[in-house]
Amino acid sequence: MAKKKLLRVLLIEDELAHQELILHYLSHSYFFNHQITCCASFQETSMKIRDGAYDIVLTDLSLPDSSANETLGKLKSLGIKCPIVSLTSLDDDLVISKLIQQGASDCIPKMHLNPSLLDRTIRYSLDRHELEKEKLDRSREMKEAMFQSTRVSYLVTDLSWQFIEWNPGFEMFTGY
Repeated sequence: MAKKKLLRVLLIEDELAHQELILHYLSHSYFFNHQITCCASFQETSMKIRDGAYDIVLTDLSLPDSSANETLGKLKSLGIKCPIVSLTSLDDDLVISKLIQQGASDCIPKMHLNPSLLDRTIRYSLDRHELEKEKLDRSREMKEAMFQSTRVSYLVTDLSWQFIEWNPGFEMFTGY
C-alpha cells in the first residue's frame, strides 16, 4: 500500500455523537492520515480558520449559532479556499442541489454516511478542487498571454483612476 497523505481537516459538528462517529470513520481512511480540528459552533470555526490552513472542511449546516440556510454562505465569506463538504441530516435532492449551487463541493446525508463513502467523497472533492484550480490557472495564463501579446492597447485602473496594469500595446500607443 502507498504511503497515506496527511490531510488537514476542519470538522464542524455540534452533536458529540455525530462528531465521534465521523472521527471514527476518518480513522478508517484508506488514503489519508488526518490531522483533525473540531469545532462545535460557527464562532469557534471563524476563530480556527484564522489560526490555520485546512485541506478540506466537513460541516454540519445546523449549528447553535448559525442556521442551515446561513452556514455555507458564512463559511464562504471567511475566505475558505479548500473544498467544503456538507454533512446534513436532510436527504433531499433539491436541498443538496441547492447546496452544490451555493458552493459546497459535495453533500452527504448523514443517514448514508459510512467510512468508504466519506473517504471517496473527500478524495473526489479534493480532485475536483485541484482540477478547478488548474483550469483557473490555465485561464489566467491564457489571459495574460493574450494581454501581453496583443497590439491593442489595454489599461486597467482602480476606481480612483490609478493605473494598475497595462500591456505593451498601451506602452507603444502612449509612449508611457
